[in-house]
Amino acid sequence: MVDGALARALGQTSRLGAVLDVVADNLARSHLYMVVSGLYTHEDLAHGDGGAWRWGALLGGIVIVEWATFAASHASAMASNIHWKAAREAGEAPLLLRLIFANGFKNPLGVVVIGGVSLLPCWMYIHYHFIHAIQPLAELSALFYAVGAVLLVGRVLGLAAESYVISQHVALLLDMDVIGTQSQAVIDEVSTLHSKSA
Repeated sequence: MVDGALARALGQTSRLGAVLDVVADNLARSHLYMVVSGLYTHEDLAHGDGGAWRWGALLGGIVIVEWATFAASHASAMASNIHWKAAREAGEAPLLLRLIFANGFKNPLGVVVIGGVSLLPCWMYIHYHFIHAIQPLAELSALFYAVGAVLLVGRVLGLAAESYVISQHVALLLDMDVIGTQSQAVIDEVSTLHSKSA
C-alpha cells in the first residue's frame, strides 16, 4: 500500500508497477493469512479441537477470493479499457459498493474496508501472540477487540465488494461469449448466402 502511494507521489507510475503493487500486497497478505492459519490450527490441535481444519478453509478461501478479484478486475479493465475503480464508481454497482468505492476508497466506509482487507491478518497475528499479555488489561483488551470487530466488518464488506467484482467479470465473459456466438452466426449466414448466390 505504501509503495504504490509513494510511486504516485513521486510520479514514478507505470502499468506494470500498478500490477506489481497489487501483486506484492496480495502476496504479503496471502503469506500472513497462511501463517495465521497455521498458528490457529496448531493452537486448536493442541487443545484437542477437531475443527482445526476450519482456519485453513476460511483463510485459504479469503486468499482465493483476493486473487480471483485481482485477476477479474485486471482482465475486465483490459477487455473494456476502463479502470476497475472508475467502473465501480460510475453508477453500475449497488449503492453500498459505490459508497465503498467512492473517491478511490478515500471515504469512511472505504477506509473501514481497506483497513479490514489489509489489517485483519495483522490483527489476527498480533492476537495470537499477545492475547495473554493484554487480557489482564481490561481497557486495552476491550480496545483491541473493538478494533478487531471493525476490521472484521471491513473484511466482510470487502468480500461483498470482491464478490461483486468477480460476478461482473463473469457477466462480461458471458456477454463476450454471446456476442462472439452471434457474430459467428452472422458470418455463417452471410457465407451461406454468398455461396448460394455464386
